Amino acid sequence: PWVMPAIDVLPTHSEGALVHMLHRWSGMALTLVLLVLAWQAWRLGRRAVAAWLVVLPVLLVGLGLVQVWLRLPLPLVLAHNAAAALLLAVLMGMGLRRPRHAAPW
Repeated sequence: PWVMPAIDVLPTHSEGALVHMLHRWSGMALTLVLLVLAWQAWRLGRRAVAAWLVVLPVLLVGLGLVQVWLRLPLPLVLAHNAAAALLLAVLMGMGLRRPRHAAPW
């Protein structure tokens, strides 16, 4: 059977460097979007959501930097993924509750 060849994802290899750069660029773009969402949440009185939308990306960047520095140890990779999942949960939860001043319909 055909087996997919292993690709080394450390940033020192060309394939791994591409993956890392795309991940970093998309992370920067997402951070800008999250900052706009945090500002909107703050204006709507959803201070806790706004705080999570600022704190979680900072945590993700920190974990990502340490992962690369320590050559991707599994516990840090899992922590990075868990923080990303928590960020997704916060974003999903934003649409579940109406702001206090929203129309009743």
